[in-house]
Amino acid sequence: MKAHSLTSHKINFYKKAIEQSKNMTDPVFVQRLESAALAIFTLGFYVSLDANGWLFLALILAPDLSLLGYCKNQKLGSITYNLVHNYTLPIVVGALMVLFSIPLAVEVTLIWVAHIAIDRTMGYGLKYPTNFKHTHLSWK
Repeated sequence: MKAHSLTSHKINFYKKAIEQSKNMTDPVFVQRLESAALAIFTLGFYVSLDANGWLFLALILAPDLSLLGYCKNQKLGSITYNLVHNYTLPIVVGALMVLFSIPLAVEVTLIWVAHIAIDRTMGYGLKYPTNFKHTHLSWK
């Protein structure tokens, strides 16, 4: 009886492992997984700097101000959202801030990158101009 139970348990374990490995062939899953890793890294780095928690709270949702473009129209909204919610802009702005010795450069960059990574982990991707819910991570 014990051997059968143990064998059954092993079979279920392997079935689950095979099913989960299929996720690694899904680019959306992989991108969300890497975004989760980046979010954990940036948040950990921010904490390791002993950076200001109030600054974090004040800025973590700041990139979502880009949603105001949707007040004008769908196309402008997707442009402003995508401009602010890709990793290029925070890296370039952060590098310029460091280059010109602007205070809090690293902290602001980490918060911005963390915001994007958290969004991507939760499934909020870059927007298509067709519909707010049409993103590179989902097409609802």
